[in-house]
Amino acid sequence: MRNLTLLTILTILVTAGGGCSNNKSSGNRLKEQAVASAREHILEITRNGDVTVDKEGIITITAGRISYLIDPSAVLIEEINEDPLKDAIVPVTGFDDGGMLAKKHLIMINSDNAMLLDTVLTDVVRILKVEDGVIYAELSKVSMDSPYYGCAECVEIASYRFREGKLEKIE
Repeated sequence: MRNLTLLTILTILVTAGGGCSNNKSSGNRLKEQAVASAREHILEITRNGDVTVDKEGIITITAGRISYLIDPSAVLIEEINEDPLKDAIVPVTGFDDGGMLAKKHLIMINSDNAMLLDTVLTDVVRILKVEDGVIYAELSKVSMDSPYYGCAECVEIASYRFREGKLEKIE
């Protein structure tokens, strides 16, 4: 009886662990696909800029004086559009010689096991969360070159949702 109980517990643990591992590897695969799509998008913008990857995995794409950074650890994998598939939000930061130039969030939609660029949000400071398909984000009330960019008094919260295949700001 004791052996049967131990075998049952072991079977449950192995089965549960396998499910977690598969979900995690699926999320990692989606994140890798989203980063690859973002990288291709930035390479198109920079007309095939120079690519470097540091030891933390942060991708830098440089063309002339402008560099774009993609941090794979900052990618969000969530259900964003109307289908039940997990999608992605990839933050990209652009720099020039004078400092931060642009902050973009690339909305990638999972379509037939490929992450496709759908929308580029340019006015977003950061994504706060995604809940029930709604993207909650901080928007800056001042320009990026302002010393107050990102300060608590200079941001407002906005939300976005996909409707009929298009990302819209919820008013």
